Amino acid sequence: MSALEQLDYVKAYFMPYRNDMACLEDVYMAILYPAAIGQPPTHVLFKKGSIAYRQNAGIDRKNSGKITLADVSYKVRRKLEKGMHPKFYG
Repeated sequence: MSALEQLDYVKAYFMPYRNDMACLEDVYMAILYPAAIGQPPTHVLFKKGSIAYRQNAGIDRKNSGKITLADVSYKVRRKLEKGMHPKFYG
């Protein structure tokens, strides 16, 4: 399947969230953890000791034992900034 053909599936996946996504973080949450769409930055997604925390431990910037939406936002926005650099234009 080509990248273009895959877009139909991407669109179908995001359609249920289309009215709930107001920012970059909401879009990312639609992928990672849909229940967190629209939550405040202090919202805890995963706590130390859970499988989800272990799988995403690199996102816990302060090694606090919890991953908040603010932690995720920081990572996502940094990746966006890097990707917007002219050397990555293709």
